Amino acid sequence: MKRLTLAALGLAALLGSTALGTGLGFAGSPPDGARKPRAEHVMSPERMADRCKRQFAGAAAKLTYLETRLAPTEAQKPAWQAYKDAVEAAEATNRDACVAAVPVKAEEPVGPPDIVTRETMKVKRLEAELSRSKATLPALQKLYSVLTPEQRAMLDEPAPRRHHDRPKPASLDRPAPGAMDDTPPPAQ
Repeated sequence: MKRLTLAALGLAALLGSTALGTGLGFAGSPPDGARKPRAEHVMSPERMADRCKRQFAGAAAKLTYLETRLAPTEAQKPAWQAYKDAVEAAEATNRDACVAAVPVKAEEPVGPPDIVTRETMKVKRLEAELSRSKATLPALQKLYSVLTPEQRAMLDEPAPRRHHDRPKPASLDRPAPGAMDDTPPPAQ
């Protein structure tokens, strides 16, 4: 009987503390259930401008990576240089447009943008991507025509889309597969 009473009291205490913890979690929430915007999710104009510049730097790094990976021959270098120049010009235009679109401090919104503003921003971003693709496509076609089948295969590989698609790096604290195998090597 004592065990049953103690078990019931323990269960009641556990359920009570869980309910209390859940209730405290919702205590600061708005009454309509909407989430409050967090200050760190709203980007400052400085962060927005820095993001534009980092995207440009990332594009330059991708070009360097691609050039190293393709290793264009002397005959292919003019086509590669024309493609590289087209990409750099298109990226510079996009960077400048991105930085120009950064709001001034006085115009900075207090919270996250509304749906109309988000959709407008999305349309501008897609139009910029389309113009960049149209500007670089002729140079890409010329480059692709002078590449070897092996180089074309490298370009044809789809790029990883998200972090979870990328291969995981080797961990230093995890042994290589088979390294912890206790079986002796086969006798010769």
